[in-house]
Amino acid sequence: MLDRGGILEQQLVTPGLALLCRALGTMGGMTPSPRHHGNLYDHSTAPASGERFETLLAHQNIVIERIVSSDRTMPSEFVQAQDEWVLLVRGTATLEINGEPLQLQAGDHVFLPAQTPHTVLQVSDGALWLAVHMHPPTP
Repeated sequence: MLDRGGILEQQLVTPGLALLCRALGTMGGMTPSPRHHGNLYDHSTAPASGERFETLLAHQNIVIERIVSSDRTMPSEFVQAQDEWVLLVRGTATLEINGEPLQLQAGDHVFLPAQTPHTVLQVSDGALWLAVHMHPPTP
């Protein structure tokens, strides 16, 4: 559990988690509404092919998605207008980021700045992702 005083924030092993917590308002005195709840693992079986995307939360400029992958996924390059932080919750995957391969296993995460070309080359069946999209603020 994260405290509001920032003490636990300083002890976090991954800066990405601290960024996520600040973005969601769980530190610094703000707490998300308790009405948004669910279980990441509910209905998380792999689709027959491709990937299934589900928005878990859209708040201000933050969108959090759950992605469930099939091992029958066609690689396609993504170049997005927003920053993205992804966590591979379950399974294994191989990404290509700016032309460089990156092997991921459950628990690995990566930050993809806006306009960074990336491709999912391979995933294990039922791979489960948590993606946080940080859209530029609107004026």
